[in-house]
Amino acid sequence: MLALENTETFDAIHYPPDETAAAALVDSGSALVAVVIPLGFEEQISSLGRSAQVQVILDGADPSAARVAEMN
Repeated sequence: MLALENTETFDAIHYPPDETAAAALVDSGSALVAVVIPLGFEEQISSLGRSAQVQVILDGADPSAARVAEMN
């Protein structure tokens, strides 16, 4: 997580405890995009030959934000 905080690509303003809370932030308009990084993500990508997935939750009412998130 520290690596994401030390980049200009992301501006983390909330740290919800789970994907339901992340979706609620997007639904309420508090966030345009939520990226849900599961527990064990770092270990998965550090292991040779393993891949890992993240979930991206977008505000579909704002196509511009969705497009920017897709490009990054």
